[in-house]
Amino acid sequence: KLSSSKLTDSKLSSSKLASSKNNHANILERLRLRGGGSTLSVAYGNYSSQFSHSLTQWWFNSSSATSMNLGEIEKYFMLAGDVGGTNARLAIYSVTPDNLTAGCVSSEVYGRKYKVRHFGSLAAVIGQFLKDAEKDQAISLREYLQIKSRRYPTTACIAVAGHVTNNQVKFTNVRKWPLIRGTDLERQLGIQKVQLINDFCALSEGVVAMEAIGLCDCQSVQKTPLLNSRKRRKARPPMLVIGAGTGLGECLMVWNGKNYHAMPSEGGHVDFSPRNKVQAEILEFMRKKYNCSQGGSPHVSVERLCSGQGIQDIYEFLRKKYPSEIDIEADTEFENAIEKAVVVTNFGQRDRRSLMNRAVEMFLSIYAAEIGNAALKFLPFGGIYIGGGIAPNLKDYIEKYPGTFLTAVRDKGRMSHLVREMPIKLILSDGMAIRGAETVARRKLLKFLDDRDSL
Repeated sequence: KLSSSKLTDSKLSSSKLASSKNNHANILERLRLRGGGSTLSVAYGNYSSQFSHSLTQWWFNSSSATSMNLGEIEKYFMLAGDVGGTNARLAIYSVTPDNLTAGCVSSEVYGRKYKVRHFGSLAAVIGQFLKDAEKDQAISLREYLQIKSRRYPTTACIAVAGHVTNNQVKFTNVRKWPLIRGTDLERQLGIQKVQLINDFCALSEGVVAMEAIGLCDCQSVQKTPLLNSRKRRKARPPMLVIGAGTGLGECLMVWNGKNYHAMPSEGGHVDFSPRNKVQAEILEFMRKKYNCSQGGSPHVSVERLCSGQGIQDIYEFLRKKYPSEIDIEADTEFENAIEKAVVVTNFGQRDRRSLMNRAVEMFLSIYAAEIGNAALKFLPFGGIYIGGGIAPNLKDYIEKYPGTFLTAVRDKGRMSHLVREMPIKLILSDGMAIRGAETVARRKLLKFLDDRDSL
């Protein structure tokens, strides 16, 4: 009986040891999935020799974090992202407690850009970013431990190309990606609060934040009389942010008494309205391509034409209508290219007699007309800011040949004079939206700390 009892105790000890090892491995795997990677394992290995805490206590208990003597918080860290239909930009930002309270802009610690088509989900993109940040040693081990410790909460804000409802979104132009929930990302990343916002709301937040400190990288397209602009600024009038890229985004900024509030819209999905005979023909071309062949409605959104795919479709329409004007060299490059719209805009800007230039001109005319339409709806006397991925590539062309663009913006009949009073600027920096996401993440962090202190 005694030997049988010893054998049973031995089995139980072995079972407990195996269970402990399994739990250890499982927790490590959970930490890895939450963005910890090998750095976290090494960190625990270093500290476990000095303290008697288990891995579970070390990670989950604030008392163990205190025992590790990490010291007072020096910086808060936030994750910000701008994820569109083509590119995903992600960055880690840091801010000191004093600057956070004062509302100062935070500093970028590490940033990367990825192609969306290479990933199957948003979580996969962020996971790759965290691995790259760890591999490139973007932050020190001590800072890393402060991020991961529950004593020092971090927040994240991801700007996404889609309509956000209840902190979840289904991408409009990335159909293979599943529904994205902020709560899922919080669990996967181990971050206290992950906020999803519309990408043009983020762009609008970025414009306001950068304009406030004089760092908004813009090029003026239409200036207004200085006296009028001063009067308008004092009244805090609405501002409009609009931009074509993978799709067409539109966002209104309204002053609420304390700051500008972003009001998202799906204005890019309104009906395309042709302004001349050739545009009426391209409307029929688009209906056949996207609707009639599938037995759908005759609706063609303005986004279908005011986008990268729209530039490609406009050129395909024109080469079918004017086959004798096709440039063989340019057309061959167009056929072989992955990003066909880039080929059209590059060739179109170089040769004003080419068919591709006609495509660029038609795109600018349709795009500018929609900007003018939005201007009349919202009356943004605080300014019209044109963002997106296409406008910066055409800035030199618009500056040199402004006729097509400005004529279409202003051609509003009896209300043309109103549009002439609105300053129009091209946003040149592609980092404005991610700055807006950082602004929201910083705001969320401050609210989280205030709520925690009030408990």
